[in-house]
Amino acid sequence: MIARDKMTEIQREADRICSLIVASDYPDIDIELMKAALRDKVEEYFPDRGYLFDMIYESRFRRLCEQFRTGEECEFEVGGDFDI
Repeated sequence: MIARDKMTEIQREADRICSLIVASDYPDIDIELMKAALRDKVEEYFPDRGYLFDMIYESRFRRLCEQFRTGEECEFEVGGDFDI
């Protein structure tokens, strides 16, 4: 898969997560799991640029959660030493 296709796939998944944050009452935990999967994909496709996920997407997701999820940030954070 070429870099442009990978970027398009990542953008499509990020847009889907954004739409779930904004236009649904999809559970926060499920959104966090989708974000974690997207982060893993970014790191897999672009291992030297994983930090860009936080700069671009994580801040966007956080802002949308604060704005459209009753003024609160998505509270559940996925991470740690366990497999999902």
